[in-house]
Amino acid sequence: MLQKLIAPLALLNKKVFLTTALLISCIIATAQITINTPTLGFTAVCASTTFNNYNLSFSFSPTSNLGSGNLFTIELSNAAGSFSSPTVLTTSSAITSPVNVSFPFPTDVNGTNYRIRVKSSSPVSTSPSSSAFSANYAVYNQPFTINNGVFNQSICSTSTFNLTIDSGPNSPLNFSQLTYVWRKNNVIISGQTGPSLLITDSGSYFASVNYGNGTCNYNSYSNAVSVNVAPSETLTISSQGNATNICPSTGLLLSSVIASSGYTYQWYLNNMSISGATSATYNATQAGSYSLVASNSACVINSNVLALTENSFTLSLDSGAEINLLPGQSKTLTCTTNAISPTYKWYKNNIEIIGEVSNSLAITQTGVYKVLVKQNTGCILEKDVSTLVTLYTSFNLTIIHDADYSSCQNITEILKVQDFEASSNLLTVAVPSNIGVTYIWYKNNIAIIGANSSSYTIPNYSENGNYRVEAKFTDGQIVSSNALDVKLKIDETINLTTDGILCSTNTDVTITSSITDPIFTYQWFMDGDATVLGTNTTFIATLAGDYYLKISFLGCELNSDIIAVATIDENLLVTNYDEDIYINEGEEITITASGADSYEWFIDGVLENSTNEIIVNQEITIQLVAQLNGCEIIRNFTVLIQPKVFSAIIPNTITPNNDGKNDTWIITEELAYQNNVEIVIFSSNQQIVYRSNDYQNNWPFEPVSKNNRIFYYKIIRDNSTIYQGTISVIQ
Repeated sequence: MLQKLIAPLALLNKKVFLTTALLISCIIATAQITINTPTLGFTAVCASTTFNNYNLSFSFSPTSNLGSGNLFTIELSNAAGSFSSPTVLTTSSAITSPVNVSFPFPTDVNGTNYRIRVKSSSPVSTSPSSSAFSANYAVYNQPFTINNGVFNQSICSTSTFNLTIDSGPNSPLNFSQLTYVWRKNNVIISGQTGPSLLITDSGSYFASVNYGNGTCNYNSYSNAVSVNVAPSETLTISSQGNATNICPSTGLLLSSVIASSGYTYQWYLNNMSISGATSATYNATQAGSYSLVASNSACVINSNVLALTENSFTLSLDSGAEINLLPGQSKTLTCTTNAISPTYKWYKNNIEIIGEVSNSLAITQTGVYKVLVKQNTGCILEKDVSTLVTLYTSFNLTIIHDADYSSCQNITEILKVQDFEASSNLLTVAVPSNIGVTYIWYKNNIAIIGANSSSYTIPNYSENGNYRVEAKFTDGQIVSSNALDVKLKIDETINLTTDGILCSTNTDVTITSSITDPIFTYQWFMDGDATVLGTNTTFIATLAGDYYLKISFLGCELNSDIIAVATIDENLLVTNYDEDIYINEGEEITITASGADSYEWFIDGVLENSTNEIIVNQEITIQLVAQLNGCEIIRNFTVLIQPKVFSAIIPNTITPNNDGKNDTWIITEELAYQNNVEIVIFSSNQQIVYRSNDYQNNWPFEPVSKNNRIFYYKIIRDNSTIYQGTISVIQ
């Protein structure tokens, strides 16, 4: 009884324990803490390689809700104050409040709106973010120089000057991420953050690295440069007589409007200083753009630009800088000039061609050709122009089909030259038709006699093959084209004939093709099978089937129509009696044959007659030899006399009208109910309607159609027909 009381009590205590544990777990699972806004131990961050240690504190409550293994994470926002991708400054596993931590700032901080927040891991909680503060890290923190350390700089009022931070191993320019603050008279110049400053006004200028526009006091600042803007003169240069053309043999004098010993001068041609041209005048002998720079202790003055052209004449070759010759080709070089009273000299490979003194020259060889033209009136000048004459280095001769072409589909085909091109390192051109190129067509690498035009007609399939053409230049050089494999359709008809059909005594039939040309390959097939039966122009068939012939020539094929080879159908010979015949004593029958071409009846090997019938009234063996489509069909008949009783007990008329009299075909019990006697009954169209051993004298089993009133029967015993006849059905 005690055990029965203890068991329910234990179960109750277990339920109370589980419920209590679940409640405690829920209380623990929902425990939270509050983290207050962190208190920063700084108002701005000015970190550098020599100092980077900052601190803050934060409090949280209740401390009793802090989970085991909790980790406080101190996070820094980006420069815009966003915590979308915060930077972890430090962590703390403190379990008492308040918490004090110290940490360095990242070396890439540079902005004015950073914030800090604190997050816990167990339980998960996040403090409010701190107030915004500026933070900068000085990757460069030392003085630097500008203007090469020069403290005073004079410039002209008409010019500008760039103050630039000096480069070197200790320059802030080695830190590409830095920007700068420029000041004039100790006032920040808005928008100027690059490594140089364009100066147009007088004043005292210096630069510092941009670390919060002065929030942090670093050592990264430059020397000050005092700039003085002095008034300047206008510098103009001109040519003698204001001429713009130069005759190289005499030159043209250029002069400056400022000519003072207080200035130094430098002349320039096309922005390049002219060596030794350091006076206020200069005698120019070349065409180009001239300018002058004059300088004194205060100003550097740039003059206007004077563009001068050479007092010259035009000269050109109609061929250009390079021309190409085809083998055996001749060309004429012609120069054009506006020189006054010109004279001409021609050169090949820098050797004068004696006697060539006109403005044109006929060439047939490669080389560098030059013409020297001299103007003999006014400004005496000489000019030359040259051209490089080379042979074309490569040729491309392409032949194509003149029209749409498909292998073994076209009856005829025309091949023609599509492209005949000559190429050099400069250009590709079509070979002109008037330079005397001769074409020679080839079939299977054998020249075709008389085929010498740019096209060739292939007349029919007998000319199938591989074609190409050669182009022959007058100097004997030969260019060969691509090759085209041409396969034209076999434009023939194959007629197949046979010399008969297969007979039981005839073992083969010869099939003959109307095409016997030896250029073809022949393959015989039967009944769609892929096996090749023969390879001659005729085929001897020993089996009945559907035969066809495939002829082939150089990849093209042609199939004949199908011809059927048949075996004689001996069933075409029809006789009115089977080969085993039973007749009654004294009865006379006529055996009739039909369906053959001729008939011969033999008794004991002796020809009885050659008609289609024979009269029989006795037991005898007869042989019928019939001829059909050239085949011999043999039938043997055995005539036996059957007992006379059968004629009286086999009725030939029944009246199935359900009157109980003569409703079924009743034969003698010597034939009915016998397992060794087979009864077969045919309809008038020779369809079997009944066949069975052990006949029960019960046919017909169902009403007979009015369309079928006459039936035939056979009575077979021991595999021999012992009686046959007709049954008339009367209703």
